[in-house]
Amino acid sequence: MSDRLFEIDQICGHRDVTFDFNVGDFDTDGDWHYLDLSSIIGKHSMLVKLQVYLVDDAAGSALNLRRYGATYTEAQCITQVSNVGIGLIVDIKTNSEGVIEYQATNTTWTTLSIRVLSWRPVYVIGG
Repeated sequence: MSDRLFEIDQICGHRDVTFDFNVGDFDTDGDWHYLDLSSIIGKHSMLVKLQVYLVDDAAGSALNLRRYGATYTEAQCITQVSNVGIGLIVDIKTNSEGVIEYQATNTTWTTLSIRVLSWRPVYVIGG
């Protein structure tokens, strides 16, 4: 049992760092795009905990997140007031390559930042 716990500890991660992705790292054209997290979490299917922070000069600007290949939005963060920041912490599953998808409102963002806070393997019970 202790060997298994050691193995799990080696593939899970937790970080307390600056934002990993900032406004210049995103395509903000209103279309869905890939966000490759593999440089942080490796090329594995993981459940990642993301911190999102947005600021825009207009209310209603949105960042949508979903697992790779999904046809629906799994998480959304929308500015409520112009020039006032809003944040979100969310869990999203990556594909086997460590990739998720995002869609950002077609606007010139003041701040659009994502930080990977932690990750862990995704296990299927009974599988």
